[in-house]
Amino acid sequence: MSLDETALDSEASHTHDHASGSGSGNSTSGTGSPSTASLDAMARYLTHGYFADTNQGRGTFDTDRDNTLTVNITALTGQAKQLARWSFEVWETVADLNFVETGSANADITFDDNRSGAYAASSSINGNTVSAQVNVSSSWVNSHGGAIDGYAMATYIHEIGHALGLGHQGHYNGDADFDHDADFADDSRQLSIQSYFETDENPNTNGSNANVISAQMVDIIAIQNLYGAPDASSATAGRTIWGANTNLDGYWSHLDAMLTGTRIPGIYDGDDVALTIYDRNGIDTLNLSTSTTDDTINMRWGTFSDVGGLTGNLAIARGTMIEFVTTGSGDDTVTGNNVTNRIITGDGDDIVHAERGWDKVWTGKGNDHAFGGHGNDLCLYTHLRAHETVLELVYRLLLEKKKKKNIIQIDEYKRP
Repeated sequence: MSLDETALDSEASHTHDHASGSGSGNSTSGTGSPSTASLDAMARYLTHGYFADTNQGRGTFDTDRDNTLTVNITALTGQAKQLARWSFEVWETVADLNFVETGSANADITFDDNRSGAYAASSSINGNTVSAQVNVSSSWVNSHGGAIDGYAMATYIHEIGHALGLGHQGHYNGDADFDHDADFADDSRQLSIQSYFETDENPNTNGSNANVISAQMVDIIAIQNLYGAPDASSATAGRTIWGANTNLDGYWSHLDAMLTGTRIPGIYDGDDVALTIYDRNGIDTLNLSTSTTDDTINMRWGTFSDVGGLTGNLAIARGTMIEFVTTGSGDDTVTGNNVTNRIITGDGDDIVHAERGWDKVWTGKGNDHAFGGHGNDLCLYTHLRAHETVLELVYRLLLEKKKKKNIIQIDEYKRP
């Protein structure tokens, strides 16, 4: 029996902490030539490769019989407690884990804020984590704020990821520079909150800098490899509405405000955010009806969408199927996926590519274009274009059908 001690992010000077297959997940640091890797290989590095490269023992909590992990946050201030609780929700959304608060000194994970910097440490025996500690200093929270869109929030998600058994996305700890320290060509917070690199620090990414508020694509694969996917009690089991008019409570109930930049005092300060949606099952909706920006929505899993005036800030996790989408008043572009979709566009000059499935598309005011894919698709234009008569509308639809734009049926016309 061997006892392994692991510490990550222990440098007080750590300023970068937090935000496509197969492979060993091992890499060589400092080569200046980062490798192209699959999501699976990058996830493998988080769970195995990092610890091999840094000569540290890896450990995970044994949740085979019970997915409950006890957490002691009694030493934290009010703001820090809220950040920790939000972070528990983030990880519970994507993994088969249930965090339960306790005042016991023998908690699985103990939190504190009385030391400088931000770090996580753990003790494990033969690969099984016995206990873990997370410290995010009070000055760190005071400096970065206690809102969802602040750096302290991302720090809590990142450090809890360490406590659960995730390393960094490259062979670095404390500080890193992409040109010298990146092991993977796609290493940035756009794919992993365990990365040290902002999106614009990586020349290979196409995305806006934003505050990461979730586990990202690679993190989700990695954490599910360790603990499994959420079970039927998950908040996203069944029909889920993401965004406006959500049926989610707690942390995710604020998503609509965060995607539209609507401040919520004490919760959300109005800064740009980036996230990945993971949904367990059911008929699910992404409701962006309150958005006023020109959004580009890709409903296929493993892709990025542009929301709120940003680029590549909203991802759909692998295996997550979004069936319904509603857009806002901007000039939006929507690409469907391989199942039956219901796509409703608001005002603006919108473009819809329905793709596969027996899809239904409703368009609003504006110079809209809908293209069906495979399947018996239906499109309903609900508004005339400017200065267009009903006869002109019918002629336009017939012409577009003749051009093989697959507008199969018009079953109703509503005067605006």
